[in-house]
Order: sequence, then structure tokens, then C-alpha cells
Amino acid sequence: MFTELYKKENLTDDEKASMGYRMKHIMNACDYRHFKLSTLKQQEEYLNNLNAESLDEISNQNQMYIKARECYRDYVYKKR
Repeated sequence: MFTELYKKENLTDDEKASMGYRMKHIMNACDYRHFKLSTLKQQEEYLNNLNAESLDEISNQNQMYIKARECYRDYVYKKR
């Protein structure tokens, strides 16, 4: 459902609010750190060894999170 909202061109205010509320779920799901990747150098080496498809997927996930974070800021946080 979230990816469908993300891919949609023009979102209504209700859809943006929905995406903002889901940002917390995304953030909790992404709050994972591989125990062997504790330094920036280790993380960089890990990313450099990924194939193009995996890097694209990570990039897409980052863009979705950024968009959801903006919706959270504009439609959830400021509404409190």
C-alpha cells in the first residue's frame, strides 16, 4: 500500500497524512544496523560490493522514506 502511494503522482491531503503516519512504521522497520557494519568505512565497503539492482532498491527505499518524512512533518507533526 505504501509503495502505491509513493508512486502516485498527485496525492490528496488525506493520502499525504496517511503516508506521514506510516513513516513511523517505515522508520521502525529500517532501524536496523548490521552488527559487522559499525564504521562508515565498513558500510561503504558493503555498499560498494552490492550489485546495481540492490543499490537501486536501497535508493528507492531511501527516497520513499524521505517523502514519507516530509509528509509526516507537514501533515502529522505540525497538526499536533
